[in-house]
Amino acid sequence: MKKILVLSLLILGMQTVHASTIPMPNSVIYDNTTSPYSDYFDGSVRPVKSGEAQCTSYFKLVSTGKCGIKDAMDDGGITRINSIDFVSKSILFYHKAKIVVYGE
Repeated sequence: MKKILVLSLLILGMQTVHASTIPMPNSVIYDNTTSPYSDYFDGSVRPVKSGEAQCTSYFKLVSTGKCGIKDAMDDGGITRINSIDFVSKSILFYHKAKIVVYGE
């Protein structure tokens, strides 16, 4: 019983320690969500293009990728932003975070 409690506290602690500017999911076992990255929205820009930037984390110990807004803009050839979404998918200790930028 004591081992289960220690393991549970360790997992919960790992969920809160990750230092990132991207919002991380709250689920420990499974997460698959899409949400607005920020309140930024420019209605004068049409969302005719989209670009993505992705990062991956393993065990919250090793992270790889480029997941910045500028990276997503470059991927989609976007110069003006309409809106930004954050897509998160995690299964146990694997986490994938993606920024999707819409614009022209």
